Amino acid sequence: MKLSHILQPNMKAAFYGRHSTDKQDMDMQLNSVMEVIRKYDCIHTHSFLDKAVSARKNKITSRKELENMFEAAKRKEFDFVIVYKSDRLARDPLEHQTIRIVMKTLDIPIIISSTESVYNTDTDLIVQLMEDGFTKYEVDTIIARTQSGLENKAKQGKWLGGKPPFGYTYDKNNGQFIEHPDELCYVKEIFNLYLNGHGFQYIANTFPNGSRRGKDWGKENVKAIILNPFYCGLLSWRRQTDGKLNARDIWIEAPNHYVKPIISRTTWESCWCIYSEKRSGNMVPKHYKTSFLLQGLLSCEKCQELMKAKNQQTVSSTNKKYGGKIYFCSNCKLRIEADLLHDRVVNQTLTDVKISGFHNVYHAIEQKIQHEIQELNNNIQKHQCLYENYTIKLHNITEELKQRMKNNDDKRFLKSLAIYRLDVQRKLDGVTQQINDFKQQITLKEKVEKSKETWLHTLNEVFQDDVKLQEICDMDKRRFLLPLIQSVSIKENKKRNEYDISLQLRTDFSKRDVKNQISLIL
Repeated sequence: MKLSHILQPNMKAAFYGRHSTDKQDMDMQLNSVMEVIRKYDCIHTHSFLDKAVSARKNKITSRKELENMFEAAKRKEFDFVIVYKSDRLARDPLEHQTIRIVMKTLDIPIIISSTESVYNTDTDLIVQLMEDGFTKYEVDTIIARTQSGLENKAKQGKWLGGKPPFGYTYDKNNGQFIEHPDELCYVKEIFNLYLNGHGFQYIANTFPNGSRRGKDWGKENVKAIILNPFYCGLLSWRRQTDGKLNARDIWIEAPNHYVKPIISRTTWESCWCIYSEKRSGNMVPKHYKTSFLLQGLLSCEKCQELMKAKNQQTVSSTNKKYGGKIYFCSNCKLRIEADLLHDRVVNQTLTDVKISGFHNVYHAIEQKIQHEIQELNNNIQKHQCLYENYTIKLHNITEELKQRMKNNDDKRFLKSLAIYRLDVQRKLDGVTQQINDFKQQITLKEKVEKSKETWLHTLNEVFQDDVKLQEICDMDKRRFLLPLIQSVSIKENKKRNEYDISLQLRTDFSKRDVKNQISLIL
């Protein structure tokens, strides 16, 4: 169909552009698009630009501006969409079909400026799929050739291009890196803080606002530095695929002859080990790292809701502390000092478990965690059945789609089948992620929460006769309390001017119902 039959003067045009690396490419796309808009006396009213986004790596649902374009199209904010080439929209053939169906349903045409043709036409679906597939084949072939050349260069220790690490800029004229000492000071401090046990977010919050080349630090910026061996004198390639970190054994590493290392190889490897341990669940979980020992356990008896925690402590210029930490109910405004409550609840729990002895306590804890692991395994089995069903269904749909395409079946049915296939794929991905989450929780419980060595340390602290509560660190207290306490509820008794606290332990150590009533004066 000729464009003159579609585009009429004063029609509103929406430009969609995307580039993955070269920003100048976006200008070229816009110039091509504007020529067509002017040629047909249309009006450019909207622009949707996905910058530095790869269509090959990012699904259409994860490209923000493309999604915004769909939403604006539903509201009929423009009359047609115009792009430079079809590969700006998608690489995958089925994604092309999804876009065609959506825009066809909305009765909004998509124009290709480079060929002055219509994208979402009613031409043969198989021809469209073949064209879209050829686009993907071209890209994959180019990528394969490029990666082969890059791999050889990487093994020789050559810089492969891209954005230089923080602390450096790259001079293309002489092929040298330029150091920025003021930035490298932050890099050194980041490695130092990480070695001392601090996390990415904590480190990011440590630095002043705007100190990262005019921008604030975020945990991803810190993570990128920690995981880059460039700083210890190594060039690396193939560290990531589609934005996800690859296993270390497939990295290509070579000596970095461009710059002098600012940290030792030992320092970087130590940081890598810490990261790997945290990632695999062998490090102390976050839910232990809080000074609010009863967070997630304490509820308001009147409102039947968990109480929230808040640190109201402030420090004056003379280093004098004011205020404190509290638990509060967001409904009835009940509030109680955290430290006061901790003393009573922890002491009462210690009293109950000390009577039972070390081995009985550990056995009870072990049984409880083992039960939770069994529940997770049951969940994995249920989701495994779903995984198998979706896998079979996806295979059958794919085969049917291929066969019907060969038979040149009804185009509308083929489109519906393609959309159905995408929906099943999304469900399969969701089930796979859920199974992986369950497995990670099991690993955490087996390697950390159920670790006898860990509990030997914690319980030895608790069972020392001369131990004082304030001498036990918060992390050990919470590690001790979480498996033991089922719940803590609190209500205000205004008649007696005190709090009534109910403490319910998970396990009956003394072969009786362990439920304690504690009173605390207001």
